[in-house]
Amino acid sequence: MKYGQPIYKKCCFCDSPIEVLPLLEGRHTGSILWSDGFMNSPMMPKQEIIAKCDHCKEVVWLIDLENMVIEADNQAVKNKITRYTALNEQELFAIIETEHYKQLPPELQVYLRVEAWHIGNKERRGKTETQAFSKLERENMIALVALLDLGDPQSRVMKAELQRELGEFNSCIEILDYLFDPQFEPIVAKIKEQAELKNINIIKVFGK
Repeated sequence: MKYGQPIYKKCCFCDSPIEVLPLLEGRHTGSILWSDGFMNSPMMPKQEIIAKCDHCKEVVWLIDLENMVIEADNQAVKNKITRYTALNEQELFAIIETEHYKQLPPELQVYLRVEAWHIGNKERRGKTETQAFSKLERENMIALVALLDLGDPQSRVMKAELQRELGEFNSCIEILDYLFDPQFEPIVAKIKEQAELKNINIIKVFGK
């Protein structure tokens, strides 16, 4: 794992420089892939695109913030450098309920809903006892099913997994009957097997 030189983004609320460390190299060694598409990857940490500024606590799209150049001798600005914090499930749901969300392009709407889905599934992964979804979680999953494009193989797998977790086993199997590239065969086979068993629990696809 190798990071590049820090990049500084100007917070659009408090003007503080937010430090972002770009990941230059990573590996999937020791990674675990789960049926919901989430990957535990200690050597390939996720790079956030939306987060909270650690200074003002406002939510910002890191990808949209203006870059800042900080001179080495500008101690006043250097003293204001801050980091950012990933959003939790409740904060993501709050954004999804805003007018701002409705104006986002479909790919960012999908991103926010997938993030909320994955965070909610954190305590369910690898468990044999079924844990019920909350009303908000179910609503989010149903909305995500509607957003995902069957023409994209990765989205198709995700759509099938959502249907399985929602207990829509026939719909899940029907989606997985599409032709997939060989790279998707392991996860397709796992999800289909669990749908046929009528199991809604999140399962491990590969990894220890």
